[in-house]
Amino acid sequence: MVLDKGLIEKIYDFQSNYVDSRPIYVWLPPNFNPKKKHDLLIMHDGQNLFDGTKTWNGQEWAVSYTHLTLPT
Repeated sequence: MVLDKGLIEKIYDFQSNYVDSRPIYVWLPPNFNPKKKHDLLIMHDGQNLFDGTKTWNGQEWAVSYTHLTLPT
């Protein structure tokens, strides 16, 4: 999924020793370069992080926009 502030990659069958396999979504910022090291922030809230059109209450955390206001 391409956003105006980066893109979201879906990993369909993420395996874990602790929970059943499930899809996970990875947001990559617009300046992401796989050859460089990047900071990592892990958040657990499914679609509410990125896409309010797919949530039960129509709201989202707007993570793809909020990160731009954080200090680096």
